[in-house]
Amino acid sequence: MNRKQIIEFCNQNIFNQVNIQVSHFMNCAEVVKMVSKWRIGKLANVEMIAKVDDGFLFINGEKVGRIAPKMPRVSYSASAEYWEGRILARQEACYG
Repeated sequence: MNRKQIIEFCNQNIFNQVNIQVSHFMNCAEVVKMVSKWRIGKLANVEMIAKVDDGFLFINGEKVGRIAPKMPRVSYSASAEYWEGRILARQEACYG
């Protein structure tokens, strides 16, 4: 697999799996280098299946490396939503 084929593989199978919110932090040239490095010692016609999970690249189930930052976690609490709703309802009742 030559460099052009690796770049096409990355465009078709890796870059479209990265969340658009963090894609501008991703260095595409580094991703191509990571895939090239992963291919060393593999058969020339090995089938590659890429998966990006929370900014981390896996090829055929093997860890390759982090290609994008982790998505920030939004904390959610059902009780906080309940109490916030009660406070807002009380403010509406008082200030109508």
